[in-house]
Amino acid sequence: MTISKNLIYSSFIITLVILILPFIQGLSYDLYFEIRLPTYISAFSVGALLSLVGLSFQRIFRNDLAGPYTIGISSSASLGILILSALGINSWFLSSFVGIILGLLVLIPLWSLMNGRDKANAHNLILAGVALNILFSGLIILILFFSMDLDFIKLVHWTMGNIQSIGWLIPSVCFFSLLLLLLNLMSQHRNYDSLLLGDELLIVEKFPLKKFKINQLIILTILLGVCVSLHGPVSFIGFVVPHLIKNTIGAGRNYKELVTLSAIWGGTLLTLFEGLTYMSIFRNKIPVGVVTTILGSLCFLYILLKNRGNN
Repeated sequence: MTISKNLIYSSFIITLVILILPFIQGLSYDLYFEIRLPTYISAFSVGALLSLVGLSFQRIFRNDLAGPYTIGISSSASLGILILSALGINSWFLSSFVGIILGLLVLIPLWSLMNGRDKANAHNLILAGVALNILFSGLIILILFFSMDLDFIKLVHWTMGNIQSIGWLIPSVCFFSLLLLLLNLMSQHRNYDSLLLGDELLIVEKFPLKKFKINQLIILTILLGVCVSLHGPVSFIGFVVPHLIKNTIGAGRNYKELVTLSAIWGGTLLTLFEGLTYMSIFRNKIPVGVVTTILGSLCFLYILLKNRGNN
């Protein structure tokens, strides 16, 4: 419990410093409350949501490398939204709907692999997700190649994960999506704890395993699709943060505690990374997805090397 409290206190201090720093740098109040503060709220909400989705995917698929990006759901949602943008359709509601539908379609082959006659192991599921991710990334590049017009730079920034927000509408939607996810996970925490017992034992105990997993995957994908439609695919936060939290306090801790710490640190880290993109060492503000991709890929390699001797 002491470790958990220390993690919460340290995240609070980091977030407070990030919020105060713009005033120290001389940013005007108007710019702070119109752009910087809404951006930080979006960053915290998106980071927390991605971390919670990744934590839940890892528990459902029983693999610490599962995440919104690594199993291809973020890329599939991005592809659908990008197609609409390339066609000149800029409706946020329609973009969210298409992103959600494509995200749900990706779940079909993954679910089939997990529940087929010859059940795939967790590693094959991740490999399938990586293959889908590569496919969708290639299609995204193809669309960008044929979209070299006035909106090209805007589309490129979006595909890199652009958190910057102007006004309060988008941060409000992100925060509301996060609250919905938190309510769902907290109400289902006992069922998520039960997944640690193993599928065979749960089936013997007549636990509605398939129904629970399907319902949760649908809810997670819908809220993820909303997040991606607003800010693009912010990679690796969704699997790195839950992995670090479980390594710190233990993967067997109760799910409520894992949810709380993953949400707090996912939001804190993405807010910190977003703050770093405003540093004067950069000629222009860079999308936060660039930072998360570089750092996340290094963490991904570290996790693979650390576990290379494990089954």
